[in-house]
Amino acid sequence: DVGGYSGDFSEAIIERYNCKIYIFEPHPEYFSKCIKRFSSYKNVKVFNYGLADKDGEFLLSNQSDGSSFINPNHTKKDGIKCVVRDVFGVLKELNITSVDLMKINIEGGEFPLMEHIISSGKQAIVRQYQIQFHNFVEKAVDRRIQISRALSETHIRTWCYTFVWENWRKI
Repeated sequence: DVGGYSGDFSEAIIERYNCKIYIFEPHPEYFSKCIKRFSSYKNVKVFNYGLADKDGEFLLSNQSDGSSFINPNHTKKDGIKCVVRDVFGVLKELNITSVDLMKINIEGGEFPLMEHIISSGKQAIVRQYQIQFHNFVEKAVDRRIQISRALSETHIRTWCYTFVWENWRKI
């Protein structure tokens, strides 16, 4: 769960499938909420950083479920310093070689993350992607089209509400 926010998605998935879940939430308030919410689940791990195309620290706008590193509409005056880590470094550290479902809702950060995954040629390690693309990012339409073309080499889009949510399943 990349961009775990308060954990609603993860809770629905774990209640339905009783699977192992990794939640990545860089915002300290929502990280704490997820820690409390999932404290009784042994198969849920919560991390206080986001997944990205590189390691770094960024100013996260403090905009509830719209908190973003990238959204140009957000003032950075009231931002919160947060950490992101390269997705492949994290997968290696956690000894993860395949992912059944990767939900990505990271307020614009989905573009560099997916571009990084695709440019590495490793998009097939994820069986299904559920992605919320955001249209406030510069060249969002063109970038989404490029990501979709690249994903279509290894995955099929099973449903799509453009710039709301879409799902890709490995072929």
